[in-house]
Amino acid sequence: GTDFYRIPAYKPGQIVDATGCGDTYTIGYLYQRVSGASIEEAGRFAAAMSTLKIEKSGPFCGNKEDVIRCMETAEQMY
Repeated sequence: GTDFYRIPAYKPGQIVDATGCGDTYTIGYLYQRVSGASIEEAGRFAAAMSTLKIEKSGPFCGNKEDVIRCMETAEQMY
């Protein structure tokens, strides 16, 4: 297609472990799309999940409320 989407990254408080951030993004994106979210909504949710993941070592261990809070409070970077 010819559509472009502007999906922000969210600035992490600290960078601890980037391992698994791509997988975390993919899961967040697919979860939102299957739930009926638009491409942009799913991208923002996935970006916030990745931000939370990079701030901790090991697998993603947040929940939906944590992701929404990150989307509402973290600094957006384009």
